[in-house]
Amino acid sequence: MRFVLFRIAGLWKILLVNAYQSNHQIGNTRWILLAGLAGLIIVATVILVQSMPSKAVRKKQAALLVGIEKRSAGRLQRLISENYSDRWEFDRQDIVDTMLDGGSQFMVMVVRGEELSLIHI
Repeated sequence: MRFVLFRIAGLWKILLVNAYQSNHQIGNTRWILLAGLAGLIIVATVILVQSMPSKAVRKKQAALLVGIEKRSAGRLQRLISENYSDRWEFDRQDIVDTMLDGGSQFMVMVVRGEELSLIHI
């Protein structure tokens, strides 16, 4: 009789431990899914903010100024469209050559961008 009671108590203990472990695993899975979802939302937000047109234009302008300062034809060609043309009939290669030629007139050249604000009245 005593053996049977111990056996039943042991089975109950095993069932309770198994139930606790499965609940604990489900709880951990929930936290992992919530953390993953939060991480995904953060990454998506950062990508959206970084790809905003105003930020992208600022980055490209800064890269263009660095290309002019360093007199780097490769950088300038990457930043100027292949089908670039203007009213003076300059194309991509002409504008790169002109920028490099203008930069060659200086021993040290520092080009700085200026923040402009538009005021609508």
